[in-house]
Amino acid sequence: MLGFWHYFFSTLDPMANLGFSTALPELELAAPWAFRSALYLLLPTLIVWLVYIAKPSAVRPRPPVRPREGQPLVSVVVAGRNESATIGQCIECALRCGYSNLEVIFVDDNSSDDSVAVAKRAALRVTGSRYDTDRVRIFPSPRRNGKASSLNIGIRMARGEFIVIHDADSKIQYGIVPHWLLPFEDPRVGGVAANIRVDNSYVNLLTRMQEIEYALKFTMARFIQSKFCIMAVISGMGRIFAETFFGRWEVSTPALATIATSR
Repeated sequence: MLGFWHYFFSTLDPMANLGFSTALPELELAAPWAFRSALYLLLPTLIVWLVYIAKPSAVRPRPPVRPREGQPLVSVVVAGRNESATIGQCIECALRCGYSNLEVIFVDDNSSDDSVAVAKRAALRVTGSRYDTDRVRIFPSPRRNGKASSLNIGIRMARGEFIVIHDADSKIQYGIVPHWLLPFEDPRVGGVAANIRVDNSYVNLLTRMQEIEYALKFTMARFIQSKFCIMAVISGMGRIFAETFFGRWEVSTPALATIATSR
């Protein structure tokens, strides 16, 4: 917990801010275009962060509590090749995410390793049955199709009202699905992006920089774009779409749910 608070409030260190404030005038004189560009990029992010600190519900509204019979079916579609190192955790985390009306579809793109066996063992550990096709379906392809074609196969097999496009090296956090579904209360919304976090951000400087990149590039940028209705694409892991989206519209808005990735 101390590390969590330090991560968010380390920028408020008086000594760090003192050095930053003395460097700002020099940066503006040396490269005014770079200073202004950085200011324009960081200012909206800073405003959103301050609003979230003061009033979290303005950025991340509390999801409504739905009875079990009112939960729509959500299909998690995963496609990958030679993903034996991560596919087990991927499937287990999806099945244990706290949302009961959910199915996982894994399309294996003709792997040369034991990805299919690992996926089946992970499903068995959660469901306790090798024949529980209501919650897990695994399709080993006899030939290599490519990730895009494999995802299309999984989408066609999906039975859910909402379809999650998920990467095999990522993990769904517990409690994500209600936050994912919340923006669909607006009938204009066809797709929702997730807040992507780096699972091993504490390892070294490179992973910490990647965590900062994800926070700025994916979370804050998409949040701001959605408010102005200028989000052109929902790329990367953690995408969820209404089933009707695939033949109807393109409107999107991000939900502050979380996915951890081992990349």
